[in-house]
Amino acid sequence: MEFSHLMLGTAQFGVNYGVANRTGKPSQQQVNDIISYAWGNGVNCLDTASSYGESEMVIGKALEDLGLLGQMQIVSKVAHFADDLSLAAVKEHIHKSVFGSLERLKVDYLDVCLFHHEKYFFAIDLLHELKEQGVVKSVGLSFTGTDFDDAAKVLSSPLIDVVQVPGSLLDRRFENAGFALAREYAKPVFVRSVYLQGLLVQETAPPHLAALQPSIDTIGKIARRHHLSREALCARYMLGLGGVTSLLMGVETLEQLKENVAIVRQGALPLEIHRQITYEVPLLSAQLLCPHMWPKQG
Repeated sequence: MEFSHLMLGTAQFGVNYGVANRTGKPSQQQVNDIISYAWGNGVNCLDTASSYGESEMVIGKALEDLGLLGQMQIVSKVAHFADDLSLAAVKEHIHKSVFGSLERLKVDYLDVCLFHHEKYFFAIDLLHELKEQGVVKSVGLSFTGTDFDDAAKVLSSPLIDVVQVPGSLLDRRFENAGFALAREYAKPVFVRSVYLQGLLVQETAPPHLAALQPSIDTIGKIARRHHLSREALCARYMLGLGGVTSLLMGVETLEQLKENVAIVRQGALPLEIHRQITYEVPLLSAQLLCPHMWPKQG
């Protein structure tokens, strides 16, 4: 399958997502406008999940309203499940989750179906059964970003077609752990958290994330030096990495999407700027790079 360089993230369509979210969930009409603009400007894939509130239902209605059912490629994910389930219960859960997604999205199959976490890799053969039945076209998993110790095992598996990983100019761990392997095994890689939930495009970190302020200041300094927006610096850095198939970027508004489309069209940063980022922006721990590990606000 061919995936556009920009993939539309849709968590914001179902929940109030991201530390920089100021507008909340868009209305159905706003979602329709966003998806229509994306499709009209070369974005052929979107990412969702049953855990994103009403996202799948909103997307299904939008695609139906716009006459795009079966046109845009859809990536969705199996709902989380308990660690102590039997294999029979896991299989039942996977089927219930996937067929629920199909109903909400108003489609006959998923182009890509992922597990939400690398810990579910043990059950990939159960998800692969749905591929053999034509219920999904491709299967894989989404790394949480806590660590990438299993990257080689996952990427080398013949049952894994695609992976999703967190990555940004601040989070370069997968650059060392996986992109070369992804190229070797010809596995598409979708990269999320390019703006780290919007944090990297702000000038000031919220109080509970003050430890990230020095890195945010460095990003701003480099952006100003080269007369670039923070958004352009972040996204175009990722476009310069060999092995990135699509940047998964969510939006709350049509204007944000228009900006992302324009940035991606500019392509990768000049090599000199790319190198400056790797030299000047420090590597950080998983505790600072993984939103699910951030301290609670307030």
